[in-house]
Amino acid sequence: MRRLFAFFSAAVICFALTLAISYSTRTVKAQNPDRCNPCVAQCGAHQEQCYAIHGLDELRCADQFNECIVRCFREFCEQ
Repeated sequence: MRRLFAFFSAAVICFALTLAISYSTRTVKAQNPDRCNPCVAQCGAHQEQCYAIHGLDELRCADQFNECIVRCFREFCEQ
């Protein structure tokens, strides 16, 4: 009886671990992959406009560009 219980417990634990691992390794799908490149290009255009207005030494332009790129990848480019 003890061996049967030990075997059953081990099987349940293995099943639970397998289920947890397979659930946590799902892939992320892009919301709209056709908009990835235009979004990144738009970020570059905004950065050029910012530099034209504020100058090349402005850190605000680089920060805005980084935030824009992160948003593009989060919303459109991740796969």
